[in-house]
Amino acid sequence: MSDGAFEPDKYQDDYRLRVLAMIDDKVKGREITTAPEPMAKPGPLIDLMEALRQSMKKVPEKKAAGAPRKTRKKLDILTKKQMSLPKMPANFRQIRNPSAPLESI
Repeated sequence: MSDGAFEPDKYQDDYRLRVLAMIDDKVKGREITTAPEPMAKPGPLIDLMEALRQSMKKVPEKKAAGAPRKTRKKLDILTKKQMSLPKMPANFRQIRNPSAPLESI
């Protein structure tokens, strides 16, 4: 990856130099100020309601109310009974009850 050892003399810490310069200015009694951040140029304003109207024009209208709907096959739909959890054993509460004496388990 590298063909030589790290040579810190090649690099200069600009941030550190700026901080030291500010400290010197402060010691000399000068006022320290920061540069104002540049204002971001605002983007174009978009009328959301108009954009919604334009997008709704692109959507095809719904079918007539009397048109038949597509139905799913009964095989694809699980009944409530098929979706229910399995039955718990009759002595489940005794097994799960931590205050029950150990002999009853």
